[in-house]
Amino acid sequence: MDVGASKAKINGIDLCYRSLFDAAPNAYVILDREFTIVECNIAYLNVVGRSSRDSIIGRNVFDAFPSDPSSASHQLLKASLERTLATKSTDYLALIPYDTSMPGEPPEMRYWSATHTPLMDANGDVELILQHTEDVTELQRLKDRDTFSSVVGTGLLRRAEAAQNAKLEAHEETEFLRELFQQAPGFTAVLLGPEHRYSIVNTSYENLVGNRQLVGLSVAQALPEVVGQGFIEILDKVFNTGQPYIGVAELVSLNSGENEPPRQRLLDFVYQPITLTNGRVAGIFVQGQDVTEKVQAQRQQEALNRELAHRLKNSMAMVQGIATQTLRGRTSPDAFNAFKERLRVLSAAHDILLAKKWSDAPLLSTIKAIVSPYGEGEQIKVSGDDIDLASRAVLNVAMLMHELATNAIKHGSLSSPEGTVHVNSQIEDNDLVLRWVEEGGPPAVSPSHSGLGARLIGAGLLGTGGTVMKYRPEGFSAEFRANLRDMSEASKRQ
Repeated sequence: MDVGASKAKINGIDLCYRSLFDAAPNAYVILDREFTIVECNIAYLNVVGRSSRDSIIGRNVFDAFPSDPSSASHQLLKASLERTLATKSTDYLALIPYDTSMPGEPPEMRYWSATHTPLMDANGDVELILQHTEDVTELQRLKDRDTFSSVVGTGLLRRAEAAQNAKLEAHEETEFLRELFQQAPGFTAVLLGPEHRYSIVNTSYENLVGNRQLVGLSVAQALPEVVGQGFIEILDKVFNTGQPYIGVAELVSLNSGENEPPRQRLLDFVYQPITLTNGRVAGIFVQGQDVTEKVQAQRQQEALNRELAHRLKNSMAMVQGIATQTLRGRTSPDAFNAFKERLRVLSAAHDILLAKKWSDAPLLSTIKAIVSPYGEGEQIKVSGDDIDLASRAVLNVAMLMHELATNAIKHGSLSSPEGTVHVNSQIEDNDLVLRWVEEGGPPAVSPSHSGLGARLIGAGLLGTGGTVMKYRPEGFSAEFRANLRDMSEASKRQ
């Protein structure tokens, strides 16, 4: 601000603002937002004991008049200036002691009463601060020497001190509450009036809505996307009735930005009416938590629990079926050993699925895991197209491979050290074709009776057939065919 360059016209006479500024009997100094002195008048120079503007203009007020940052005077002055910037309103200091001596000189403690008035720019922001100071040093000294016996004078100083102390305590309490508000773990806001205008919001609330301008705007203005989602109507009801509203996992759709899809969030919140002593509702206090991830995790866990219960039921039914078919009318150790082996294979298949979080598992890896105890890689060769199998198909393939390998050990190629088995998978016309071919063992002979193993082999990949078995002189072979879509559908129904 160049005071000297500005002029005004009064009664047709041009007057320089500098002349008016310097002619003022009261002391004035102008500070910028960093508290640097940009201008002062002659009265100010006189009360602070400076001979020229050049000695202080361009310097920070705390450099021009040094003080201990921990002293009461420094803290009082700085707090008042900062309040003026923050609130954009005039702030008052009833009494402040301050040393105005030059560096190297003896201390010259003066007592002041000060007013800080914000000077706004075209955008309504604080550009400068006008400080009006009154030197009340002699009044204070008279009081301190007990020679100032005027009841009025003594009362004035005491009231000024009491007012300032009360104001300082109130400011500290307000700042403490403001810090608590900002650091609250959930989102909080204060809405005032029937239009629900934002008065205070904390950082969590700003983050929730995408760090938009909020203070001074109504909810409908700041968050136009929530109009029509029911929240304005709820706020109106709380304001008009004075009854709080509690929302649990309520869905809100918030704009994410231009050309971006809205963000869907689930919120737990309370709209608490702010009621004055006369019973009138002045506003609404908003407090809540974003529980989107928590609710989604709960829903996922519930789905997993239902899936686990369903699969456990199916597994128990399968175990019961295996036990019934294996041990029907048989009590020999061989029967119990066969039962235990089938349970082992069922357990191995479940391990494969658990490793994949009960999702799809690779076909070839499943086959290798089941046949490895019988010589996979040495006598059993696994090759072909690899695909992901759904959970039901994994169990079927596991049981099928076990029965084929067990049969090969008892009667087929794996009963001979020179025997081999080739397991090959192919995708043909959207079908999975799995071939088991034995060589190097005794000639294959069709069994005279059909046990559980033969029935499992005959049931194939889907448990409903699709198997072609051949008993050849060079060894047993089988081809299993199943439609990929049918296999997927079967898994969904399990």
